[in-house]
Amino acid sequence: MNSRLNSFNPLWLRDPEFRRWIERVPSNPHKAHCLLCERDFIIGDQGHRALKAHADTQRHKMRTQMVSSLKHDRRSSDRFPSSPGSSTSHGDTFVSKQVSPLSRYERDDQLIPLLDNGWNMVEGRDAINKTFLFQSFNEAWSWMSRVALAGERMGHHPEWFNVYNTVQVTWITPECNGITVRDVKMAHFCDSTYKYYK
Repeated sequence: MNSRLNSFNPLWLRDPEFRRWIERVPSNPHKAHCLLCERDFIIGDQGHRALKAHADTQRHKMRTQMVSSLKHDRRSSDRFPSSPGSSTSHGDTFVSKQVSPLSRYERDDQLIPLLDNGWNMVEGRDAINKTFLFQSFNEAWSWMSRVALAGERMGHHPEWFNVYNTVQVTWITPECNGITVRDVKMAHFCDSTYKYYK
């Protein structure tokens, strides 16, 4: 049995298959660091095969899909305009069309699915909130970054509070002091991205 341990190969940093997510571990030449999974793994006596084995893990595949989804979100102008004043094909701005509070019928149609998915009405305010739990502070921060980027593209930002792995999010549109389509869209965005961290 071959017990010789392989060291990190600098050529892996140029390999298209690995270079986007691999990094050397300065303190241990027999390990590699995955930027996507945010963890080290042992190269051992497998060398190149250790990298392929790591890429096949469920966590790595999930993180790869998450990054791919984020890139898609950044390109998707139909979901989130590039700025609050972006014009639609009819010349109206996104903000002006979305600043009105939801009507009674819209509330029934659009808020009930969110309430069924763990969102709550805020007492004393026309707003919705939800608490999200993560495995670590890094995961919480990563998720908050994705929500912040999406909110920035929409020109709409959350009220939120973060302690370690817990994030409390509140959505309300200050211009009308109530819930609008923007809040509903961002609440759904929060839920859709959160599934990658479960």
